[in-house]
Amino acid sequence: MYQQCLIQPITDYFVMAKVMSTAPYKSSKTRRETAVQGTNDSSIVSKWSTAACGYFDDAFLQYFISKQSRRAPLIHRGYYIRAAAFERIIKKFFQIFKNTPKQIISLGAGFDSTYFRLKEADLLSDTFFCEIDFPDLVRRKRLLIENSPELSNLIQKWDAPPLSPHIELSCTDYQLLGVDLTQLNTVEAALKMCGVNFDCPTLLLSECVMTYMTRRCSSELVKWAAETFELAVFGMYEQINPDDAFGLFMQTHFHSVGSPLKCINSFPSLQSQEDRFLNAGWIFSEALDMNTFYYECLDQAERQRIESLETFDEYEELNLKYSHYFILMASTVNFKQSLLRNQNISPKSASAEAIPELVQISRLSEKEQSVRRFGHASSLENGRFVLTSGGFGETDGRHQRLAELTITDLDTFKSYHIPCGLNEMQIPRMHHSSVSLSNGSTILIGGRQSPYFMCNQMLKVTLQIDDDCDSSQTFLNQPCNADCTQDKISSSLATERVCFSSEGQRKTADDMLAKNIKSQSSPNSNDVTTAKPGHSVPTAENCPASSFPRDCEQLLNPNKSQHISQYLNFEVGKVSIEVVHQKGVIPKERWRQASVAVVLNGEEKVFLYGGKTKSGEVLQDAYMFCPQTNTWTEVCFIF
Repeated sequence: MYQQCLIQPITDYFVMAKVMSTAPYKSSKTRRETAVQGTNDSSIVSKWSTAACGYFDDAFLQYFISKQSRRAPLIHRGYYIRAAAFERIIKKFFQIFKNTPKQIISLGAGFDSTYFRLKEADLLSDTFFCEIDFPDLVRRKRLLIENSPELSNLIQKWDAPPLSPHIELSCTDYQLLGVDLTQLNTVEAALKMCGVNFDCPTLLLSECVMTYMTRRCSSELVKWAAETFELAVFGMYEQINPDDAFGLFMQTHFHSVGSPLKCINSFPSLQSQEDRFLNAGWIFSEALDMNTFYYECLDQAERQRIESLETFDEYEELNLKYSHYFILMASTVNFKQSLLRNQNISPKSASAEAIPELVQISRLSEKEQSVRRFGHASSLENGRFVLTSGGFGETDGRHQRLAELTITDLDTFKSYHIPCGLNEMQIPRMHHSSVSLSNGSTILIGGRQSPYFMCNQMLKVTLQIDDDCDSSQTFLNQPCNADCTQDKISSSLATERVCFSSEGQRKTADDMLAKNIKSQSSPNSNDVTTAKPGHSVPTAENCPASSFPRDCEQLLNPNKSQHISQYLNFEVGKVSIEVVHQKGVIPKERWRQASVAVVLNGEEKVFLYGGKTKSGEVLQDAYMFCPQTNTWTEVCFIF
């Protein structure tokens, strides 16, 4: 069950927040600081949500949030991996300097609860813990601590007043400093006053902090730490890879909330981040993206535990996110073993010869990126055109599952986007399979519309390419004596029939009336199909079945079985989409399955194998589908 935590009202905090919110003026610097501090408020709620769902244990996060909000599983995975990375660094640091006085300094700590969690576990008996952040933010944190018995009972305040106004809270083994990290002289002076020993083994932690600083300020902080502490270890978590589509979107997001990533373009890669520390005086530096950390640094049992906590199938999104964040460990001395990996390390130096790049990749311009999606499926039609369906991408500035087909001409590499509208047809789907048949049609099988909704419709897509396409021609170039044209059919028996012009504009039944024909029918209705005076309505009697497509016949004859389909026009052709009426032993709903067209005894069929269910079960069954009869047959393997 989703854990419910009671939050104690904190009067002083809300009074202070009200006073701050009514301040008449804030400088641009103050506004930037406030925006950066705002990332702390969002982050701490996400951490609480992650812990509440069982990803890690932290009973103290609840005391630092004012409102509970459950995050999506994808966000939980992101906050879990960063917590696991810092947990690993701290644990290795404690192991190396076991039974030795040591220090932990958290730079830009925000509302982090690491001290209280370690204190309750009795892991700080020989460790001095210090947190630094903006004065306003640490003042809020102090009020939260003092007004929570669960937090205040874990600290032991000094009786004497702090030696510096920058020391917001002074305890025997815990110090809370309100200092801007760009003011290094003030930072060093405050650390000395609160009892930090610069000759003692020290672990410095930076969790998405320096990326909000300018290159000069962040580089000076890295250099200052290497020069100031005799024996230091630095753990840092930040963003990388700013130049691809996700990186650009990430930068735009942080810029829109007023906290731009100022350093990401100066140090865009793992190598540049490692060199950043080596060039600043650190002896060793090692950086891993979070995909590497997850699969190489966490054991299989832990990964299985995490993957069993919530229904999750957004693996591509997760891998993409993990590839844009990294964990770095640097030290002023050489260690025999990495603090990240379970292996020995060899020191690197800034002058070491870099490995040359074997492949040069240039990024397409915005206009050239006509297809941008993932989780989709593609098949080859007519030996020249690639039909792409479903997937996750961007539409009108929004990231969503795509309700469109994309047809790409392999001769010109021009793509045509065909919006299909949202109706009873399960067109927006991900992780499905697309099988091209010899008759020119494509079968779309399986997939899901969300982690909780699996697709149960099999769709048949038929493509006609006409270089001299005329929208007045009938679909598939078949004549229709009763004026039964694509633009004049308005509705099917079960769902609105929607037509799209080459401009992609939607035409409903009212548009069809302008062309003098409107047809309405329902399997359980006595409605009479009507038309304007002087125009005949096409029926099965005055339009022989042999003169128009089968789908058109089902539309015009209300006694036929229910049929859901769409006809769509685009620049160089026409497309029909219909829901296949499946028979036989129909496979259970699935996604990520494999499907392929095969020929058995001279008859073309579709072979389907495996996949996963909504619950995450991995299937190992197989089926054969006959397109001529729309019949499924289960296949039994013989080993």
